[in-house]
Amino acid sequence: MKKQKFQLIKKYLPENILNFLRKIYTPIKYSHYSKGDFLLVQKVNKLLSKQLRNERFNRYDLIIIFIAIEQYYDKNSIGYDLYEKMQKKRMEYRGDKNDRHNTIDVFKGLLNNIESSGYNYNSFITVDKNQQLCDGAHRFSCALYFDIPVIAVKVLRGKSDIYYGIDWFKKNLFNTEELDVIERKKKEILLHHKIDND
Repeated sequence: MKKQKFQLIKKYLPENILNFLRKIYTPIKYSHYSKGDFLLVQKVNKLLSKQLRNERFNRYDLIIIFIAIEQYYDKNSIGYDLYEKMQKKRMEYRGDKNDRHNTIDVFKGLLNNIESSGYNYNSFITVDKNQQLCDGAHRFSCALYFDIPVIAVKVLRGKSDIYYGIDWFKKNLFNTEELDVIERKKKEILLHHKIDND
C-alpha cells in the first residue's frame, strides 16, 4: 500500500520537486481519514486544469479571490467589492446567510499570515475523486497568486456537484462590467499556467 501511494506522488511530480517536498514534509506522509480518502501532493497548475465541468471552467470563485489578493497588494480597486458580493451570495447559496467567517477582513488576516510566516505547505485543500475542488478555495487562490508549485490535497472518494461556473455569477446579479473583469483575469491566470480553455 505504501509503495502504491508513493507511486502516485512520483507520477505527478518531477524529482526536483519531490526533493523539495521531502525537506518540507520530513518525510511526506499519507494520512487516511476514511476508507478510500488520502492525502497527496499535486502540482498547482495541474490541479487548476482539473477545475472544468463539461469542458468549461467551473471555479470562478478562485478568480475573484485572486482579484481580491491583487487589491490587497494595491493592483486594483475592485477586488474587495467583488469578493464581498460573492461571499454574500455564496453564503445564501449554501444556506448560511448569517455566517460571516469568510469576510474580507478574515481573508486579509490569512494574507497577513502568509506574509509573516510564508505559505503553509502542510495545510491541505479537499478535492473529489476527479480532483474537482470541494474545500480550500482561499488557499488554492493564494497558491496561484504566490506561484506556489505544489499543494497538499485530501482526495475524497465521492464526486463533487459544486458549481461556480460563470452562469452562477450571472444568476447572482454580477453585472456585465464585473463579469468582463472576471473573464479577463481568468484568461490571464490560465495563460500564465499554460492551460488552454475558452
